[in-house]
Amino acid sequence: MAKPLAPVFPTQSTDLTLMRGQSFHGYVSRGTVLHVGTGRAVLTPASHWLSESIWRTTVPLTAGQVHVVQTSGWMTLTSETGARIVWRDNSGTPSVPVRSPVQASAHSLVGFVRPLLTLRRRFGL
Repeated sequence: MAKPLAPVFPTQSTDLTLMRGQSFHGYVSRGTVLHVGTGRAVLTPASHWLSESIWRTTVPLTAGQVHVVQTSGWMTLTSETGARIVWRDNSGTPSVPVRSPVQASAHSLVGFVRPLLTLRRRFGL
């Protein structure tokens, strides 16, 4: 039996249906994928600080469009006509490379031993 080359991380999918004039407020993680199945929606992502003011943008989304969230935070989805949106949370994917326990312990051991050897050589310990 062949082993997978990379670990597989589960994603959580949620169907969100907005009726005409309805809004949804929720927290999204970086990397979350929003896919508009039907209708139109306007996404207001998490706000950003720009100098001494808050900068908010809006992203219009129509049927078939996909948006990948760039920054974790609170967002709003609004639809004037109604929309069906599939929301896939990819927060289970690690943002750093995955190491095996052997690689991780070897890396931390080298980081610990190297300064000790330098001190030993320098001070003759």
